Amino acid sequence: MAKQSSFIQNVFKLSSASIFAQSLGILAAPIFARLFSPEQVGIFALFSSFTAILAAISTFRLDQAIMLPEDNKEAVNILAASLLLAFYFSTFLSIFTVAGIESFFEDTKYETLIEYLWVIPILIFFRGLNNTLNNWFNRFKFFGFNAIIRVLNSLSTRVGNIGGGFLGYQTGSYLIWVTVLISIGEGAIKLIYFFHKSLSSLGAISIKEICRLLKRYKKFPIIDTWSILLNVSSIQVAPLLIALFFSSSEVGYYARGMR
Repeated sequence: MAKQSSFIQNVFKLSSASIFAQSLGILAAPIFARLFSPEQVGIFALFSSFTAILAAISTFRLDQAIMLPEDNKEAVNILAASLLLAFYFSTFLSIFTVAGIESFFEDTKYETLIEYLWVIPILIFFRGLNNTLNNWFNRFKFFGFNAIIRVLNSLSTRVGNIGGGFLGYQTGSYLIWVTVLISIGEGAIKLIYFFHKSLSSLGAISIKEICRLLKRYKKFPIIDTWSILLNVSSIQVAPLLIALFFSSSEVGYYARGMR
């Protein structure tokens, strides 16, 4: 009976956070639409779609394996491996940025993203960090903390966007920076909580164990990565395709409808 009660409480925590976040987005949508023009929303939508696709594969889905081992020592090594993959992937993206990848965006419908290319690797790393720690906290049933973080993320995003809009920052660039800074802030809070709750677990991390677990759970990077890539792309590719044939304003109208 106690286990059933605990399960119901955990489900309530997670579902109530999702309902609150969605409700807040619906309530804020009319104000958001009045403050930001379709063109600026379109620029933000292109950035969001592009980064969402990359973020989905930033850890090569190894973060999903954190829940599987019975031994917490194995779990913390999977966590370390997931963060390493996110770091290497972000570094790989940074190399492309430094190497002049912006030339591929010049004279295309995506050239508005050129000035934000350098910040994409940073955002992708923190998205990978946040997803990894989220699964770590789920493993130890810190559902209340995850629910609070989700609510704070939604609330700070809406307040940041609308507050900035009222202050005159009604550009796609501002929306992008709100997203980046909130993602970094979320990662910082989660890291502090992780060190507070799980600092002693870090002593079990070893390169040998990481390599062993990478082989054991190789199906996640090899198979599941493609699955999530196709799944996320099926949703996020629409703004990118619309931008090929229409202006940023049309992308913005589509993004408004999807909000």
